[in-house]
Amino acid sequence: GTQAAVGGSAAALIMNRSLSRSLSTIAANVVSSMHSSIAQDVEMQRLGCASLSDIAKGAAIDAQVVMDANGGNTVLRAMRAFPSSAELQCEACIALINLTKSNPNAARRLVHAGAAACIVDAMRLHTRNGEVLSWALAALAFLAQHGLKMAEAVLAAEGLTAAVVAMKAAGDSNVHGMSASVLHWGIVVFGNIAQHG
Repeated sequence: GTQAAVGGSAAALIMNRSLSRSLSTIAANVVSSMHSSIAQDVEMQRLGCASLSDIAKGAAIDAQVVMDANGGNTVLRAMRAFPSSAELQCEACIALINLTKSNPNAARRLVHAGAAACIVDAMRLHTRNGEVLSWALAALAFLAQHGLKMAEAVLAAEGLTAAVVAMKAAGDSNVHGMSASVLHWGIVVFGNIAQHG
């Protein structure tokens, strides 16, 4: 019984280490592809953001693998390069959520790199797109949950103002789709900022 449990634990540890190494390689390859000659291809950038998001969506260690591969900055770079692509902005916000939801260090690094401003810029450009607004508000909420400095960064990027504008548009039915989600995540942004302010 005990021998099997110990052996099982060792096998799980080895498997987790192998998976972590392979995720590191995958994340590094995705980042490299996003920086290569396909850097000007919006669809490849969207797929890259989605891939990094998929890697990061597990535990904090998975998010750290993506951060260590410079994936967070690569997502922000894609957001800045293709601001008018709603699909890319959604995938990028989802990636930011997965990178920061359980990783305060990633949140700090991304805020320092301008994540809050990138998210607010997406909201300003896609004022009637409920999907962009919902994912962007969720990303702001996950940044703001990690303490006073993160909440202040969201405020400094005018994230609270953007949340109010999005919530008003959703309440007035001026947002195409996902109005309830926009309202929900707007409330979460307010709560996370108030918790630290």
